Amino acid sequence: MSAGKPLIGAKLKFILSSVLTKQSSLRLNALETPPKNKSRKMPYSDEELSHIYERTDGHCHICRKKLSFINYGCFGSKGAWEVEHSNAKARGGTDYKRNLYPACIPCNRQKRDGTTRTARGQHGFKHAPLSKAKKREVRGNNAVLLGIVGGLAGSIVGPWGVAGGAALGVKLGHDLDPEKD
Repeated sequence: MSAGKPLIGAKLKFILSSVLTKQSSLRLNALETPPKNKSRKMPYSDEELSHIYERTDGHCHICRKKLSFINYGCFGSKGAWEVEHSNAKARGGTDYKRNLYPACIPCNRQKRDGTTRTARGQHGFKHAPLSKAKKREVRGNNAVLLGIVGGLAGSIVGPWGVAGGAALGVKLGHDLDPEKD
């Protein structure tokens, strides 16, 4: 009987140690890998991220894909994005706001230290997408310009032609895509 007690104690000790080891490793793994939807700590404040995101109305400045503000730094999530240095830091770029743009993670990683002009060109674009405010401004300018042209063209017909031509010009000017180069 006395020979059996140490054996039971050894088994119990082995079982407890393996259970504790599994729990410890689970805790360590949980600490090492953040949940998929949680972004890691980033060097930008929410205000700075919001400004960068809004510069392009929430689109990747390289491929124009729609981004999700809440998925900043969440690799693998829909609309995930990172802050991209238009002029890469490796090429002397700075952290000034005018050099920072939102980019989807694949575009940012593919560009690395290449030029923004080349990266955008691969997607058929020359310029970054416009912000909402800039789009409104361009639409307003287009509406005024085409309203004047429509009014002048309508003047051939008479006063009603001026009004109709101007109204049509304003409508067409407003509907023009402000993103067209």
